[in-house]
Amino acid sequence: MKKFICFLFIFCVFAINANKAHAETKIMEDEISVPYVMTKEGSPYILDHDIRFVSSSGLKVNSGVDILLENNPYVYIGSKIELNGDVNNVIKISGNGQIALNSLDGYISNTKFFNGVSLYINDNSKLVGDGVEFSDSNKAISVSYDSSINLINSNFHDLNNGIIFLSKPVLMRNTIFDFFVKTANAQSLNNIIQNSIFENINSYAVDNRRNEDVSTVNVSNNWWGDPSGPNYYFENYSSVSVDNPEIITNNGLGQLINGNLFFKPWLIERPIIVLAEEEKCCSNVVFIPGIQASRLYGDDISGKTEKLWEPSSNSDVRSLYLNEKGESISNNIEAKDLLASAYGFVGIYDSFIKFMDILVSSSTKKVKEWTPLPYDWRMSVEDIAKGMIQDIEKTASTSLTGKVSIVAHSNGGLVAKSLVNELKNLGKENLIDKLIFVAVPHLGAPKTIFSMLHGDWQEIPPNMGLVVDKPTVRGLAENMKSAFGLLPTSKYFENINNKILSFTASAGNLGWDSSLWQSGISSFGTLKNFLSGILRSTTTKPALRDISSPNILSVNLLNNTEEFHNKLDNLEIPTNIEIFNIVGSGIFTPIELSYKVKEHRSCTVHGCNILYPIQRGFGESMNGDGTVPALSAKSSADFVDKNLYINLKGYSSGMTKDRSHADILEADVTRELVGELVSTTSNISNNLLRFKLPKYVTLEEPEFDESSYRSLEFTIHSPVDMIITDDKGRQLKIVKGATEDDLDRIVNEIPGAEYIDFGDQTFSVPPEGKYTVIFNATGQGFFGFDAVITDGTHKVISEAIFSDIPVSPELEAKYEYIPVFSSSVSSPVSTISSSSLMSVDIDGDGKEDIKLGANKKLTPEEELTFLRGQFKGLGLDIKVWRRIDKKFDKILSLIKKQKKEKVEKIIEKIYMSLYKFSEKYGEKSGKDGRGKHHQKMTDIEKNAVADSLEKTIDNLE
Repeated sequence: MKKFICFLFIFCVFAINANKAHAETKIMEDEISVPYVMTKEGSPYILDHDIRFVSSSGLKVNSGVDILLENNPYVYIGSKIELNGDVNNVIKISGNGQIALNSLDGYISNTKFFNGVSLYINDNSKLVGDGVEFSDSNKAISVSYDSSINLINSNFHDLNNGIIFLSKPVLMRNTIFDFFVKTANAQSLNNIIQNSIFENINSYAVDNRRNEDVSTVNVSNNWWGDPSGPNYYFENYSSVSVDNPEIITNNGLGQLINGNLFFKPWLIERPIIVLAEEEKCCSNVVFIPGIQASRLYGDDISGKTEKLWEPSSNSDVRSLYLNEKGESISNNIEAKDLLASAYGFVGIYDSFIKFMDILVSSSTKKVKEWTPLPYDWRMSVEDIAKGMIQDIEKTASTSLTGKVSIVAHSNGGLVAKSLVNELKNLGKENLIDKLIFVAVPHLGAPKTIFSMLHGDWQEIPPNMGLVVDKPTVRGLAENMKSAFGLLPTSKYFENINNKILSFTASAGNLGWDSSLWQSGISSFGTLKNFLSGILRSTTTKPALRDISSPNILSVNLLNNTEEFHNKLDNLEIPTNIEIFNIVGSGIFTPIELSYKVKEHRSCTVHGCNILYPIQRGFGESMNGDGTVPALSAKSSADFVDKNLYINLKGYSSGMTKDRSHADILEADVTRELVGELVSTTSNISNNLLRFKLPKYVTLEEPEFDESSYRSLEFTIHSPVDMIITDDKGRQLKIVKGATEDDLDRIVNEIPGAEYIDFGDQTFSVPPEGKYTVIFNATGQGFFGFDAVITDGTHKVISEAIFSDIPVSPELEAKYEYIPVFSSSVSSPVSTISSSSLMSVDIDGDGKEDIKLGANKKLTPEEELTFLRGQFKGLGLDIKVWRRIDKKFDKILSLIKKQKKEKVEKIIEKIYMSLYKFSEKYGEKSGKDGRGKHHQKMTDIEKNAVADSLEKTIDNLE
């Protein structure tokens, strides 16, 4: 079921960036028996399966190389290993996997192991290292079977377990090597760690309980995270080595250690360990929200200062209106805070705000502070960006790196682009180190078109408008510069093969340019001419409440928008700024819009006329987040360092509601991803993301079988109301004038159902259900009903169409939908029964007058049956009714004999009787055809029946 939970006008930005190419090497072999050298030029190296390096020359890794372990591989290295990082280019090894050193001599310098990597030293191996760091893993090092380690300047932090000794004793000290030689026995010289740090380790920093030898592991002169020393307690005093007579318990506040250890003395101050290329981490974060996601305050229309957004009524929104130049009518509007939860219960940024607060308050202090930047989203994006310069400078001044990482959601991304451009003009672009775009349409969003022209998807609540209706939000958008900037750009049109907006040929009845239904709209220039009214031959705006007719937008603002788009198209982002796109996918997203005009007969006191009401439609794709197509959100590979795709369909599976564009930051998978990006040092892209991607996040765009999805929609074309009831008695309907403000109220008791207003009343329901649809007349004329099953792209799979059904004042009708299941697993609901029938009680007497079949015109016999019922319900004098009723019997007989001329003459007589009766009788001046007192026939009733008579004659051909 497609959801349109989108009360925010949430779209965004586009731009093209400088090219950034990064090499990568994926090792395909299972075993490598020749010398293997990893170079910076081939970095990053990807190891995604079990692999063995068995050459006598082993493995050599040059400085600056990044190695990524994927799919939890076991990497066996025999004979020899050299990790030769240097002070300017450390080696970085990340990912979830184990590296086993077997029967070798190894050397490690300036190397970082993190995000799931563990090292296993086994089988008489000897490892020497200088400048080794382990973090963010379950276990750092295991030492076993006559193996030894000799490390200096090492740092173990943010681990579950530090070092586990499985066999021979080792020695770790902070003493210089010469002193160590003089004070330790020769057997222990193989195992040394000097000047070491152990911090933020959940379990044991050092664990030697499983040592089979009584010899003591010396871990003296190390920093344990607190001046009071380690937290130590060893029960097996009988096995204490004579080399360690001082062993006692210690209730220090530092890290937990256990086993046969010699830990005195310890360091009472944290040593300064300068690990090569140890980057300061991490930059302070600035968050720029989407459009309509900042609360606005100011004077309402009465002059009282209050919160205007989120609005409590239409009048609040009208207080935010702008003039034709895009300037605020009120001069004192102020943005004060983020929209955490709309109306206190619809989460937008609530969870994200709490997440960022926890991130900056954590013990690691990777991010010192974060700053949200709410803004007046009605204004020009460029003006908004200029107003943020001082905020960026202030936030950077307290940052650990002296820089700022920008996280931007939706329209905030467009602001961020303009902000970088402003900083470039000031020579201050080095204040930014990362741009993290979340659901940002770099090339625009097609939904913007209908939102600006009709107010679609913008009413509050969605599809109901009880708080703010479509005409009011359309009035806000029509002069809002930021909204114009969200229209699909020229670059968007260049990247699609289809029309973004199409028209039926009958749109010509509206007087619109014929090129529209011939070619549709497939360029920004044509779109601009349509939006401004040039292709509609009018510059007259529709009436306020006429949301079916598209609005007329300002030519000047459209020209300014085109200039703005071109500026961002040619914007070059400095190469020192890393750029990431977080792209939502898996939610049905409008990508193709359409106008269609369906002939409709309407009767008034002046007669019955043929009208051409405008109806809107749209085609969708699952490659998007409900608002932004992935095509726009992912931009091009040249524009960003990485596109990161979140499968929102998979993530939302089993939840009570889908996460989509508006609340994508309420999804914990999004927050986790943002958290990793802002709390990881720079050059992430060179490592192919040095951290394990969260579940439902991929580097490749997800694929979806859109053809397997089914949607069922019931649509009515007035003048009738529709009530849908499922097999459990639950209803979906509109209650007219049900609120205090005389607004309509939607009653929706059917799970997965919704109401959609796009020029017609449409109810979308799960196609697997059974439904009874009841129709009641609300006026005179003709009504239509469509029951349509479509796939995920809005391709029609099956339909039952009922057209041009005459409506009498007391008409009641019923349609029953029963799903037809196919044998196909992928398409369980494939058709609407070809025998679909509508039962009609024309005169409201509770008896069925006729059954109509779907997908065909009324036969002359059926039209006469309707006419008969219309006359019966008009309140004719009983004598007049009986005469006319006999004439209908005569007409039916003549139709079967194809006597058209005689039929026309009889219908003309009925026509004259109709007018005579309507002129002759007043209120309650006799009894009608049902034995009740009749009332005088209204002009609308008279004209409606007359029109039906004429239509019947026309259809006798």
